[in-house]
Amino acid sequence: MSANNQTHIPPTVYDALRRGWITPLMFLILALLHSWADYNSGMVRSVSAERILYALGNQDADKRTIQRAMKSLRETGWFLWDYIKGHKRPYNVTLTNYTTNRKSGFVADSATDSDSDSDADTIVLNSCEIKDYRETPATLDVDIDADSVVHPCTSMSPTNQIVPAALPSSAVVAGARKAAQGGQNSKDPKVEDLSALTYALTGRVPPSTKSVKRLLAQHDFDELKGAMTEYFENNDDMRAFFSDIGAASVITARRKRKSNWK
Repeated sequence: MSANNQTHIPPTVYDALRRGWITPLMFLILALLHSWADYNSGMVRSVSAERILYALGNQDADKRTIQRAMKSLRETGWFLWDYIKGHKRPYNVTLTNYTTNRKSGFVADSATDSDSDSDADTIVLNSCEIKDYRETPATLDVDIDADSVVHPCTSMSPTNQIVPAALPSSAVVAGARKAAQGGQNSKDPKVEDLSALTYALTGRVPPSTKSVKRLLAQHDFDELKGAMTEYFENNDDMRAFFSDIGAASVITARRKRKSNWK
């Protein structure tokens, strides 16, 4: 196989970072994967969290953080892998939407393959629709086996473009949440109301039912609604709002602002 001596990071990776569809760490991981990829196929062999950490110089990350980022990147369609849960061996990754140059009649691993691209065509391998990482089970802290999440490009072949399939992560996540909740949501309409407001403001569901219940136990319902509406008018970091100090900070600021008016 030809070595990838010149790393080309697709514009879609930069665009995803700008949109917030990937984190800065995910961007660095994708840059590494593209630098390691076989030029003709987009395949990266012997991938592991340890290898990525070493290449990044750790960057204030740890093995678990890298593993979670890799799961999110896979679930949103950036690559396929042959990772098997519980196995400690390195795994192989096949990048999606991988751009390369190929001559007519190219055969992978051909002994007659030439490094010259003068008469080669630019093609995109493993075409796939990319999703926002914030909607994946790995990011939403839903306890779902990564291999049970339907990848948006499971039907693709390494050498052919495909029509991308939709990623039913929302259905998978909703089903897992319903099973975990055991039908408890219907007993507390405020949980449903606050979750519905979150979706109306952001187009996304809260990180977990537990996080909604925690906020309702700590704050007044009407104050929470006002704080949430104000916060999501200017921010889209849902996890920050549902953190221990996120909603509390907004509510406190609103209270102080209101008292200054009087």
